Amino acid sequence: MNLKFIGENRISKSAFKILLLMLTCFIINFIVFIINDEFGSLQLLSLIPMLIGAFFLNILGSVLIAIILCFIYSPFLFFSNLYTTNFEIAGWGIRVVCYLVIGFILGIIFKELKTYHKKLIEEKFRSQFSNFYNLFKLIPDMVKLNEKHDKYILVFLNLLNNDELRKYVEFENLRIFVINEFNKLKNTFNDAHVYSYSFNQYILLIKDKDMDEKKCFNLLSPQIKNSSRSCIVKNYSINFMIKGGIISSSVDCTNPKELIQKARITSEQGNSYELGLNLYKQDYIEERKLYYEIATSLNDAILNNEFFIVYQPIIDLKTRKIDSAEALLRWDRKEKQNISPTIFITIAEETGLIVEITKWIIINVINNYFNFKKQSIDIIQTINISAVELSDFKFSKWVKNIIEEKQVSPSNFNIEITERVISSNSKTLKHTLDLLKKTGCKIEIDDFGTGYNSFKTLGELPTDIIKLDKYFIHRINEKQIYTMIKCLIDLIHKIDGIVIAEGVETKEQFKILENMGCDKIQGFYFSKPLEIKNFYSYYKGFDFSKYE
Repeated sequence: MNLKFIGENRISKSAFKILLLMLTCFIINFIVFIINDEFGSLQLLSLIPMLIGAFFLNILGSVLIAIILCFIYSPFLFFSNLYTTNFEIAGWGIRVVCYLVIGFILGIIFKELKTYHKKLIEEKFRSQFSNFYNLFKLIPDMVKLNEKHDKYILVFLNLLNNDELRKYVEFENLRIFVINEFNKLKNTFNDAHVYSYSFNQYILLIKDKDMDEKKCFNLLSPQIKNSSRSCIVKNYSINFMIKGGIISSSVDCTNPKELIQKARITSEQGNSYELGLNLYKQDYIEERKLYYEIATSLNDAILNNEFFIVYQPIIDLKTRKIDSAEALLRWDRKEKQNISPTIFITIAEETGLIVEITKWIIINVINNYFNFKKQSIDIIQTINISAVELSDFKFSKWVKNIIEEKQVSPSNFNIEITERVISSNSKTLKHTLDLLKKTGCKIEIDDFGTGYNSFKTLGELPTDIIKLDKYFIHRINEKQIYTMIKCLIDLIHKIDGIVIAEGVETKEQFKILENMGCDKIQGFYFSKPLEIKNFYSYYKGFDFSKYE
């Protein structure tokens, strides 16, 4: 019934168009009759319905309109101007032939134009590489499904080694392999289609109403695992490294682009080259959104001076005074969500902005050195610098130049490196640290004991101060940890090093460390990190006896 109705509807529309064109022809002839312009420029108006007929109905339409026009302009109609003139039948016949030829040619032209236009549209909707439909087709298909409230599943698939395969496999063969591989995945389901997102990325649209994310995961996982196994095809060894993300339309059935983006982000979970499938997790999507929001805001934060420095006091247990303070970065995001320094500094390292941020810290720490002097505060400031930055010759040169420009002594600053991020290229790092140490800087190793190269670090780098990680301090009551810390303190003292215990939060921890012979203490038991004005007050009013 539906097909019959559609067919009848199309016929009725075509008939309506023909009648409308016939009416147009009669109106044009009537205008010519009234104006009495049989052989004038108004005769060209007859081309209009012929063009329209060719546009709507191709050759059939234009020829049909040509016949109608010939009939209208025949000497047999009473309102024809030709009826009152010395009209020759032969002349009318020539006109008939001309109209038919013109109509036929117009029909062919429009037919070819439509064919070419259809080809262009089809090319727009298809990937030139795989010939799969692309986003221009996928999004309208999703919109239609959403309008009908039909449930579907998107599987975003990354072909991780496609670029590598292009180097060794002929283009046409690779194209065939990719098409075949994704068609295999498609054929796993009753009703599914493959779309091309990019050269290396594809989307599987599964319209099976009985399918859910977990079923999809269970069906596709073995297929993707098999794809990673090498097979010989036409003397080529092929294996496809596929990583994907699965999401249901129920997550967002109003915005196809947003759903595709969520599927794409879902596929990026885990390590970059970790194969397999991931199920949609809202928490992960939010984390990635926050990541990109922070990544794009960091540079503006530098330009808009949104960063500020806080200081956490470090107490010398021998002198019982504050002898130094660690400069820690904070970010004032105004009305936006506050972000932990651990998070935004990690993102800065990944995006490469950490160098500019560290430069900002160094300049402000140097400026604060002069502010401390005005307040009669004599302490050493500790600056956190990553091993990657210190391995950069340009950065090291910049540090040297800024110290000379500001006319400060390097001995007023300690350089702190996180032990976990010390790179394997320790020669350049060692050379830079040796130069800094010669100028008077002391070198601190932070988070000592949590990395893989703790004792190697002690043996290879010019280290003055070791900071015991709070992981050990918080478990200091455990016999094994207690013994380990005591041995570490004794060992570091034997190589003329200084030990700082960070993360000290209780009096019990403080007393145990003091009895062990630990040199310095840093942690919330004495003070949290303070803004510079509050640090002034804390320093001037510090009384060690209050903590004993």
